[in-house]
Amino acid sequence: MTNPGLTPWGGPWIRPAGAKLANELGHQHEILEKLIEGLPAADRLTISCAPEFQNLMAFHWAGYGLKLGYTYRLTELDDSQRIWDEMRENVRRICRKAERLTAVTRERDVSTVIAAMEKTFGRQGMDMSGLFPTLERIDETMGRRNQRAIYAAEDAQGRIHAAVYIAFDDRHSFYLCGGGDPELRNSGAHALTLWHAIKDTAGRSRTFDFEGSMVRNIETFVRGFGPRQVPRYTASRSRTAVKLLEAIGLG
Repeated sequence: MTNPGLTPWGGPWIRPAGAKLANELGHQHEILEKLIEGLPAADRLTISCAPEFQNLMAFHWAGYGLKLGYTYRLTELDDSQRIWDEMRENVRRICRKAERLTAVTRERDVSTVIAAMEKTFGRQGMDMSGLFPTLERIDETMGRRNQRAIYAAEDAQGRIHAAVYIAFDDRHSFYLCGGGDPELRNSGAHALTLWHAIKDTAGRSRTFDFEGSMVRNIETFVRGFGPRQVPRYTASRSRTAVKLLEAIGLG
């Protein structure tokens, strides 16, 4: 039991009781304990929590392991010049280079992103095609609600260098997924598409969330945009047999 595809975190979420902090925490503990009791049996349970939810004490008491992760967020988005100035110089340089080679457009079809992702995963020797139907279902809903934006960098020959998919509401704009052509990656178009997405966020959301990564080279790329590091937590529990399989590399 874990998160659906393209969903880095979910619940729980508890409506604030409006009580004193000591009573509020007790209220959360009580609800979480009931929630945990009601979870179905599974060989492995993984519950990734949104950064806004950090009270996982009840999971700890129930024998779950807690793991720290990070996402990266930009706020105060109405001042794009300040954000640009706080980006690393190499990222700004890459964006300026990409502007000379490509033009960023919006309102593309989701197939543009899928094609870019296929090329990225292909370069890495990975088959992630199982995610694409999920992305299409997300796009069907978010497109109908006018809560998604697709950015693609295209050159004069009509080649798509990179494309990114942004899902948003009035609170957050999430960099949900993206990819690019490995043969054209030196253009820097991936960084440029993200920069356009960040600039547009001020008109629709209060926060731009890169949906973080613990992979070092991805973290290095994201960090170059100058975001704030935000902790998030995951609770997990496995049956003893699964733990043994994991220990010998078979889980």
